[in-house]
Amino acid sequence: MRGYETAILCEAMPGNNGLGGDIALALEEQDGSFVCLIDALGHGEAAWKAAEAARKCILEHRNGKLIDLVLQLHTDLAGSRGAAVACCRLSLSRNSLQYTGIGNISTRIYGLKNRTLISRDGVVGYSIPKPVLLEEPFLPEDTLILSSDGLKEHFSLIDHGDFLKGSSHETAQYMFRHFRKEDDASCIVVRYRR
Repeated sequence: MRGYETAILCEAMPGNNGLGGDIALALEEQDGSFVCLIDALGHGEAAWKAAEAARKCILEHRNGKLIDLVLQLHTDLAGSRGAAVACCRLSLSRNSLQYTGIGNISTRIYGLKNRTLISRDGVVGYSIPKPVLLEEPFLPEDTLILSSDGLKEHFSLIDHGDFLKGSSHETAQYMFRHFRKEDDASCIVVRYRR
């Protein structure tokens, strides 16, 4: 069946009572899917509170335009630690995705043509430039990966080419086994199945 196979892994940095600042969301929509990764600055309870405020805002405002969502997040997170945020809306009918991001969330598409989607510098809730909306093809058999800075983002596909061969969940687990750093860590893996 044609559609998206999605996996999410999120883990707090050890030693913080399971409280971390990374949150990942993947929600079905009429024409596809909405995915968002949040990495609140720091660790522990204060980071968790900022991430939970972001989750609440996203669930309330996700149906609008992605840029409007990021601007609302910026307002709602003011006075908190702030966060890095990346949001994508995937469309089955258009074989595409829309993307906007602020901060150091790695967002990549792997397929016939590998692409890195660039986030703007800034901290949502503290200081951001004007968000930019990108639209990219997202074709059957492509894989979208969003990951926080708790996972190494620079690695050789020659050394790790097998990480895309299994299911979305197996890819996420591979990333945690091989690329995990001493930090809160999260990733969303979305594979477009024919």
